[in-house]
This record gives sequence, C-alpha cells and structure tokens, in this order.
Amino acid sequence: MDYDVSVMQTTSSQSMAEFSSRADLRRLQDVAGNYSQLQGLRIIPFGLFFLANALYGEQMMEGPVFIATFMAALILFAWIGLYYKRTFGRVRRRLRHHIRDGLAVAFFLIAIFLGVWAEIRFGLPISTFWLTFSGLFLYLYFCSGGRRRHYLAVAAGGALLSLLPALGLVTPEDFFGPGKFLGNLALGGTYILVGIIDHLYLVRSFKPVPVESDADTL
Repeated sequence: MDYDVSVMQTTSSQSMAEFSSRADLRRLQDVAGNYSQLQGLRIIPFGLFFLANALYGEQMMEGPVFIATFMAALILFAWIGLYYKRTFGRVRRRLRHHIRDGLAVAFFLIAIFLGVWAEIRFGLPISTFWLTFSGLFLYLYFCSGGRRRHYLAVAAGGALLSLLPALGLVTPEDFFGPGKFLGNLALGGTYILVGIIDHLYLVRSFKPVPVESDADTL
C-alpha cells in the first residue's frame, strides 16, 4: 500500500532507523494507514453504553435516559480523540484510503440492513447482524495484514453467536432491544476489549509526542 511521505513521518524524535526491520516497517505502515481505527479508547464509551443497556434494559430505553447516555458517549468519543492528537499526533491519508473506508462502511451498513430485513421477512434461523459483524472484523483482520489477531477472534465469536438461534439456544430476537441482555452484553464487551487491545497496539508502535514538539503529523 502506498502512503504519503507525511504519513510515514513520526511526530516524536523517532527516526526511520528505529523501524529497521521489515516487520517494524510493516507495523508502522499498518498503524499509519489505520490510525483512526487504532484509537481504541474512543470506542470504550460506546461499549459502556451497551453494557448499561444490558444491565438496565428498559430503563435505558426511556427517551431522556437514552439520549443523555448516548450523547455522553459521543462527547467522550470526541474528547478522547483530542487526547490522541495531543499524544501521538495525526495522520494525513490519501483520498483513496478515505474512499476505501467509506465504501467499506457503506457496504457493511447495507449488509446489516438487508440481513436483518431478510431475517425478519423470511424467518431465517440465524442472527444476520452477528454474521455481518463477523464479516466486518474478518475484513479488518485482512486489512491489518494479519497482524491484529484479536480481530480474527472477534470474527469467530460473531460467527458463533450468529449460529446460536440455529442451534435452538436463543432466538434472533433475544439479541437486541429493551432488556435484551445477551446482544448488548456481547457488543459492549467486544467494544471495550477491542478498544483496549487496539490502544495498546498503538502505544507499542509509537512513542508519545514530546510536549515541546510542534509537529502534527505521523
């Protein structure tokens, strides 16, 4: 994959000599190309939102409570983004990378919508949401060049969850909605676990930007 020169520069005093091995260079390219995705702490507030939904069920779905907690998660998402910018800098990516990510998001959103529609319309004995969720993380795993193996574990877990209705253990409706403990618990736990692991991967790959540095690109 081609990257701009600005993408391959670090904001700290690190030089490319620190990434002397081919494996280190590939890891640097992976982090640079997926920097926004690796800001894992940003998705933890949404994980907590789903966990709260799992624990409190219908109380969380009351209008004011739902809006307040969701807005709090959005605010924390933005605030933690400022932390990453101050600590690690930012990446300038090529237009093709934004287009690629935009198309991927659109594809999986459409797949979720059509899958849930087909599940309801035809009474499919599987959870199409979790099947699509599994496919998303499998896609992210291959985008990382196989370096983030926890995505493969999430993909396998999502595929297993999608088959639970076919095994007669749950119904597809058991996964989501007010008071649906299993789906919200699985989503919340996945967001938090993936967020922490992605953040640690980023920290291992880059040193924080020195406070006195005025550079702003990775």
